[in-house]
Amino acid sequence: MNINTEDLEKVNHIVSHYNCADGTVSAMICSAALAAVNLNLKVDFEYYQTKQAQEMPALPGMMFVDFTPPLNRWEEFKDVGTIVIDHHSSAMNHIVGDKVFFDR
Repeated sequence: MNINTEDLEKVNHIVSHYNCADGTVSAMICSAALAAVNLNLKVDFEYYQTKQAQEMPALPGMMFVDFTPPLNRWEEFKDVGTIVIDHHSSAMNHIVGDKVFFDR
């Protein structure tokens, strides 16, 4: 994983797993930490496999915690510098790159 302070300072949108304790806590911790550099931080909670999650635009400044972008569209998100921090092994072989961290 190669996430530096410049990458983190660009985060303006956190996406996390809806109705899930570890997703909620992850989003809270990240948003509290990033609020020091971005007061306009947006946080969304999503369910996997919904139309909204599958069709969300890949925009610069996105960070996914306890959740991943749609697997079939990962390259779009990777190309705009999306950061992913997750632990779900189902996505581990599909979501890869410098700004991706999976741990169990």
